[in-house]
Amino acid sequence: GNSPYPSEARFSIDDLVEITQVIIKNLRLENIVLIGHSMGGLVALLLTERHPDHIKAFISVEGNLSPDSCNFSRKIIEFDLEEWQEKEFPRLIRTLLESGNKGHKEYAITLEKHASPRAFYDVCHQIVDYSDNGNLAKKFIGLAIPRMFLYGSENKSMRHIEELKRGEVPVYEIPNSNHFPFYDNPERYYKEI
Repeated sequence: GNSPYPSEARFSIDDLVEITQVIIKNLRLENIVLIGHSMGGLVALLLTERHPDHIKAFISVEGNLSPDSCNFSRKIIEFDLEEWQEKEFPRLIRTLLESGNKGHKEYAITLEKHASPRAFYDVCHQIVDYSDNGNLAKKFIGLAIPRMFLYGSENKSMRHIEELKRGEVPVYEIPNSNHFPFYDNPERYYKEI
């Protein structure tokens, strides 16, 4: 969280997948249960698909699986980098802090303390592209390992939820929560896991 984003870097989602694989390999991790939230759910899905060795189960927590699951990223790519860094990133933090939602507030604090606006921006175009064109729900359904999908009750309209249920993926709605169920309703979130 506190390491700087290298000035010459332009990391994509694909880069994050490979970096995660390098970490797993170097730490010699085995029998991994991946839990990926939002963009991390996309990274974990692609990692599981590309490097399935040692991954025994995958839990996606509102991971990107369809076009309507990338609301933050879709808005961010409307701006150029300079406008995002100087105006819109601080505006996003203020909006989240003022939202009245516990999870949004916690996320805003994390962004303000740890996030690089440029690193955030650099992955957004590929998040949107994968969400729109990557057949991600089908990939998730097709995984040959135990998997489950968790989402906050305020986001129950995401189109891939019914597709996952039809694909016999265990799907759990976390009541009284939005995009960050582990902050909004941690007791129920951990119970379902």
